[in-house]
Amino acid sequence: IEAGIEDYNADQAKRSLTAVRNIFAGIILLAKEALISLVPTADPDVILAERIRMVPDGSGGIKLEKKGKSTLDVQGVMERFKDLKSPLPNELEKRLSELQAARNDIEHKHTSLTHVALKALIAKAFPIILYFLQFLKKNPPSCLGDAYETLVSVTESEDAERKRCLNSFSNIDFPFKELEAQSFYCDKCQSELVEQTDPNTVDHEEITCKCNLCKEIFDADNATEAAINHKYSYDLYKNGLQRVETCPQCFLHCFVTGVGCVWCKATLGQCGRCGAALTPDTIDLDQPDMCDYCGYMTAKDD
Repeated sequence: IEAGIEDYNADQAKRSLTAVRNIFAGIILLAKEALISLVPTADPDVILAERIRMVPDGSGGIKLEKKGKSTLDVQGVMERFKDLKSPLPNELEKRLSELQAARNDIEHKHTSLTHVALKALIAKAFPIILYFLQFLKKNPPSCLGDAYETLVSVTESEDAERKRCLNSFSNIDFPFKELEAQSFYCDKCQSELVEQTDPNTVDHEEITCKCNLCKEIFDADNATEAAINHKYSYDLYKNGLQRVETCPQCFLHCFVTGVGCVWCKATLGQCGRCGAALTPDTIDLDQPDMCDYCGYMTAKDD
């Protein structure tokens, strides 16, 4: 982690790539040490093993042994924390997954993130470091030395800028609570430092957004699509839940299942024929008061 922060401070494109690799590796080591601390009398090799097997203990019972040489990957680490009744906070899991994705791109192909975007991603990783050090009851200044000052100053700067961006949406009256200031996001550089260019705007359909990292400007419908899809992307990645669908009225990918379209405010009720709840996937486009099956059967009868 100290080496990664040195790379971060160099403020060079190549060094930012190395910083991601170093900081990610350091965080995983901290996470594994935190796992071991939860069950201090257990065999660390078993706690960190990707695969575990049961073998007879010679006394009529069983014992657990490591199977193979592989240790836990990021997803495995997060699951093992749950197994040990100490799940990681959702926000921390999301940040860790974002860092892992960037690290994988760097290792296996070529990341599309710019130098500035990588630095912002690394800054978002700093609270993860603090979380695990506190988990292990370690004193961050003592553990990190001079790197601690960078860690704190960058984290505080990131938090302050994030709050300023969120405040730019304070006058917006969003149609559903599912769309909120915290959701806005830049698809181009994966930054959450997105602000509304005119904080006096009150209508969500008239906003214009700007990414403060890559300087991309995007209009209201594109900003809304990016925001709501980013908000629920982790549900899709983690649990396979497709919470956002294409709205049958405005055709933007902004319809939150069971709620409505956060862009055009469209909602769907029940099928007038069978009473089933309508969704964008099941509604009959020719007869929007029916599900597709009932619409087909009605047309067939005609």
